[in-house]
Amino acid sequence: MGESKMKDQSEQDKELEKALRQIYRDIQIPDTLPSWERIQRRLNKMKTYSLRKKRVQVYTAVFGISLGLIIVFSLSRPAVYPEIEALLSDWKEEIVDFLL
Repeated sequence: MGESKMKDQSEQDKELEKALRQIYRDIQIPDTLPSWERIQRRLNKMKTYSLRKKRVQVYTAVFGISLGLIIVFSLSRPAVYPEIEALLSDWKEEIVDFLL
């Protein structure tokens, strides 16, 4: 009886293994392209946002320094003010051209 029971167990194991292999073969792997495209769009948006943020930081720094220079030079040297104003005007035009 013990030997018969082992054969039954062995047969059951083989049937179970066969069923599991069939289930494994029937598994359909979903297409990952749509989800990857969504992730890629999100990454591109994040990159664009980061670049814009850096640009704004640079422009803010340039504006702040320029404003500081205008104040310092206008208080100490009134004759230099038109030259600084012309320089800042040129920078402003270059920044606007760069943004567009």
